[in-house]
Amino acid sequence: MDAKAECLACMFKQALNTVRQVTQDDAKHIEVLRRLAAYVAAVELDDSPAVLSQPVYRIVADVTGETDPFRDAKRAANTMALGMRPALRGKIRSSAAPLDTALHISAAGNVIDAGIGHDYDIERDMADLLATPFAINDID
Repeated sequence: MDAKAECLACMFKQALNTVRQVTQDDAKHIEVLRRLAAYVAAVELDDSPAVLSQPVYRIVADVTGETDPFRDAKRAANTMALGMRPALRGKIRSSAAPLDTALHISAAGNVIDAGIGHDYDIERDMADLLATPFAINDID
């Protein structure tokens, strides 16, 4: 999927959210945004948003020295997910379609993305995702 104009705006939001995880220093926030602006000024939109946004993290690391700005958030999400593991295994075991259920549970882990700055409630979202069929389903 090629990126769209909205992806560029999202990159600035992602950059600011990321640098704020590391420091409250406004000068560093501004430096990250200025460096991102220089990158965005020259970028072509013929790659996916995920590929285009990779420099956001390099810029934050260069400015702050922090290479893993979401370390604490990832640890918390992993702890929460591990706590859910027994119940999720039970859902798989009791499912009429265990492979489908396991794949949905696996896909649900992708909603945990602190970098884009959206709110999630993994327990609530898990129920919604388990009830939503895959748009493309090649299980058979």
